Amino acid sequence: MPIVSVMINCDGVTDVRVEARSRNGTLDVRSVRVPGAVVWEFRYNATPYELVGVTSPNGATNDCERVMPASIHITTSVDVSVYAVMRDINTSDAWLVLPTDALGTSYRVSSYASTAEADTTTFFGVVLGTSFTSAFPSQFVIVATEDSTDVTIDLSENRSAVASGSRRTVTLNQGQSFLVQARVTETRQNDDLTGSRVVSTKPICLISSHLRAQVPILSEVASRDCLVEQIPSIDTWGKRIIVPPLRRPTDFVSVGATDVTVCRILAAEDSTGVQVNGQAPFQIDAGKFRDLPLNNALDIVASKPVLATIIDRSANRGSNNVSRSGDPSLIVMPPIEQFLSSYRIVNIEPIITGTPFYRQHQITCVLPMAGASTLLIDGAPTPALTPIAGTTHGYVH
Repeated sequence: MPIVSVMINCDGVTDVRVEARSRNGTLDVRSVRVPGAVVWEFRYNATPYELVGVTSPNGATNDCERVMPASIHITTSVDVSVYAVMRDINTSDAWLVLPTDALGTSYRVSSYASTAEADTTTFFGVVLGTSFTSAFPSQFVIVATEDSTDVTIDLSENRSAVASGSRRTVTLNQGQSFLVQARVTETRQNDDLTGSRVVSTKPICLISSHLRAQVPILSEVASRDCLVEQIPSIDTWGKRIIVPPLRRPTDFVSVGATDVTVCRILAAEDSTGVQVNGQAPFQIDAGKFRDLPLNNALDIVASKPVLATIIDRSANRGSNNVSRSGDPSLIVMPPIEQFLSSYRIVNIEPIITGTPFYRQHQITCVLPMAGASTLLIDGAPTPALTPIAGTTHGYVH
């Protein structure tokens, strides 16, 4: 059974109230006093809270572009960190839940290209036909924090799963949500909602997502996984972002030079100049993006605010009969001016039965080389930093 976990992380004692409203409007209220320096987890069966979208080419649109009551509202007596985790045996991702006072009114979506899956009918080795059975759309969801919030959506594509045209307008009350999915058809499978602009009259939450992404999209059979991340508002984007490479799992296997984890750079404004690792600069216009292979650390310097995300690669390629560690996930990278000197973080593992879901766990730190000797994790020193060429920073897994 898929589980949504809401994880509360705090330094001191705090009173927590969680109001979870399902897609049919049922309210589940839980209150607890959480002791300090622990992680407290609220677990929910995901099904009642999951917005139902398109699952097949030209299939039913279900909850797409309908005002829905589904959301989870958390209030606490002191400042806390909140993580949302979607955890299932073959598809998982998580995101840092931003507090209401950190939300904004102007956003751009960062997702990935849609895909479809087909079944091929053969007779004695002769292909008789192909039937597209599953759709995996690029998508995002908006959640309002106040009543009477007017939202204007300008899609990067000229259509969605519901209708043609790029503009959508909707009015939401507090806690109401609005799902938008790309349209996936047999003749046009790879619509990508990255770059879509979302503007509101009051602060909103924007969660970028993908039903099940193959990263990158190659011709080989490949595993897919959900992508999900809460996107920061444009006023918090930055001009200098350092993106470390992800540590590869021990059972990593590549099928070629293009089988790589991706760093996506998204521009907020026209004529945004971008330089990566001191190489020749290039230009990105508003709502457009550039994908780069993340084989080594990237030092991104931009003339105007940009958003950089990591989209991890599909781990299993070439066969449906392999099960390697890792799979696509979406990570927002903060600009260096938002770096802090102390963090308390969450590591997830057990399901209710205690059976491990995850084979390997990694922490990656990026910091100035001058501070390497001061880096401690749970009071213990870390291995040496790997310097990032052309910068004063380094990283360590």
